Amino acid sequence: MVDWCFMKKVQSKINEVVIFFSCLRPSLLLFIKNDPLRMAGATAFFTTFALPPIIFLLVQLFGFFIGRRNMGRELMEGLSDVLGKDGADQVRQVIRSIRGFDDKWYIILVGVLFLFFVATTLFNVIKDSLNQLWQISVKEKPGFLFILIVRLRSFAVILFVGALFLADIFFQSVEAMAGNYINILWAGAGNYFTSFISEVIGIIVISAWFVVLFRFIADGRPSWKASLVGGVFTGILFAAGREVLAALLINSNISKLYGASGSFVLVLLFVFYCSFILYFGASFVAVYAAKKNWPIQPTAKAYATEEVSGENEDKA
Repeated sequence: MVDWCFMKKVQSKINEVVIFFSCLRPSLLLFIKNDPLRMAGATAFFTTFALPPIIFLLVQLFGFFIGRRNMGRELMEGLSDVLGKDGADQVRQVIRSIRGFDDKWYIILVGVLFLFFVATTLFNVIKDSLNQLWQISVKEKPGFLFILIVRLRSFAVILFVGALFLADIFFQSVEAMAGNYINILWAGAGNYFTSFISEVIGIIVISAWFVVLFRFIADGRPSWKASLVGGVFTGILFAAGREVLAALLINSNISKLYGASGSFVLVLLFVFYCSFILYFGASFVAVYAAKKNWPIQPTAKAYATEEVSGENEDKA
């Protein structure tokens, strides 16, 4: 009886793996079918304008916990790792310009509203792209309240990014202390430990962000299980792709080729290629949900225009 139950569990896990890999080709076809160049290009374009306001808002809001200077430094170090020093300096310069707003209260209010609009516009672009991939449309022309709710939902995702970043900083401190302790017990082993744990935590953090993004940002709601599987899959792809892209872009001659605008081009290219990963992950969520018979549910103001198939359909 025990052996039968064990074999049944093993067979179930094997079936899950088979379903997972069977989703890859249909996901790629769905991805190609929906003009990924346009979606990635639009996302990269809006990110270049939204990234500095997002970082500024995160520093102002979450700097309360660890200090604004520390928060800003940690964010800039993270950007330097993936964009290089020139790319991070470009973002830093825009943030300094934002800080130069007039100190009159009405100027500050207008400035904050403008930053809120620019920062959330990026997620509006992502929302529209996910709607397209998932065959979701809005029922009627959205009114002001609907638009405001969408913007607030996007802002909530930004706040979640800040919370994840704080959690990442906390775990970095813990792993550093643990690494020092391991070094005392076994010289040199602590460095390998912290490096491994850092990668694992990084994947967990970015996967959590993708799970929330897939679950809440669009006008369709995948199940939590589909969002979780798709988010972790996309997070692993993103972590691997980020390292490769960072190495290629930082060590390339793009900054020399484009001169003064080279750092701007680096930001565009990095986000452009990362957007491919995001939208391929979203395609995977749609196909995986269809395979598992967990249809993506439209919200109250939306409807499904066409059911996404989990089969191989060469319609690209």
